[in-house]
Formats: sequence, C-alpha cells, structure tokens
Amino acid sequence: MRSRSHGAVMFIDLDRFKILNDTKGHEIGDLLLKEVANRLVQCFREEDTVARMGGGEFVIVLEGLSANEADAQQEAMEIGEKVRAAIDKPYSLAGHADDCSPSIGICLFSGKDKSVKELLMQADKAMYQTKAAGRNAVRVYDDKMDDANTEFLTNL
Repeated sequence: MRSRSHGAVMFIDLDRFKILNDTKGHEIGDLLLKEVANRLVQCFREEDTVARMGGGEFVIVLEGLSANEADAQQEAMEIGEKVRAAIDKPYSLAGHADDCSPSIGICLFSGKDKSVKELLMQADKAMYQTKAAGRNAVRVYDDKMDDANTEFLTNL
C-alpha cells in the first residue's frame, strides 16, 4: 500500500500430480516436488514468497508490480508464463523421464482491498478455470469466474 504498487497471488497446481504419486510412488512424487520447488525458486526474486500448500499445490506472493493495474496484470501474466515454461520441461526422477505441467491462477491486489483468504480463493478460482480449459496455462482472476466456477465444481 505504501509503495502504491500492485501485488499478485499466484496459485499453482501440478497437473495430474496425484496420478504420478499414486502410480509411481510417493518417493517419485517427492522427487518431483523437490525439482519443481528448485525451478520455482529460480523464477522469482528474493522479495517474493514461494510456499508449498500441500500435495502438488504452491502459492507465490509477488510484490512490487506496476502501480497501473493493466501493467501489473501483464507483468503477473509474463511471470506466470515463465513459471509455466520452467515447470513444463521434462524431469529425470530416479533415472526415469517424467513430464509435469502446471495450471496457474493469479489474483491481483493493491493495499488491503481484499483479505488474504479472499485473495487465495480468487487465485484458486482462476486456477480451476485453467484446469477446466485444458490445463498447462495461466489465467488471471476476474469477477465473471465466480459463476463459472460454481458450474464447473457442480459438474465434477
């Protein structure tokens, strides 16, 4: 708020992580999570926050984006695409080649206009829209997603 800039919450879910974990074992799943975490850390600045929520889910908090909302959204999308490309490269896990793609949802914020819970929910909704559209992409939250997510979750 002090810097009058925007920030973003990025919600990342590894596509089909549960299937890999269940079919190849938790040891391979853990190796994948470590590799993804290493790639994520390389994508962000020291002042950004990278955290694993559980399973194949990660949350990143970006600070210091543009004061202009449209520019901040563009910056967040570019970072999201950089992350998507980094995670989407092949992995060598215990001598086996594996693929992993991310579905990424982003929610912008400025100051204290939204609670942390609301930001996480909105980034999560954007991520679910990414999954509904075919996975391995980046989406930014907008208010229209509220109705679409209700329909998507009802059809699961």
